[in-house]
Amino acid sequence: MKSVKPTLIFLCILIIFGFILIYKNDRETNQQSMRICDQEYALCTSVKCIPDPSHSKQAICFCEVMKGKRS
Repeated sequence: MKSVKPTLIFLCILIIFGFILIYKNDRETNQQSMRICDQEYALCTSVKCIPDPSHSKQAICFCEVMKGKRS
């Protein structure tokens, strides 16, 4: 019985440490994904498109090109 107790305590500590690492990694991942674009990007969600004369299955769309970090 005496040898089971230290093993159980060690196992509990490892489990707690694992949960802490998972939580910390998840928070860092969420913070990294919340970046503001500081380069050019295009908004093409609802733009005017016309059929491409040289490719029947493609279209030419006119997207609005923006600069990042505008105020």
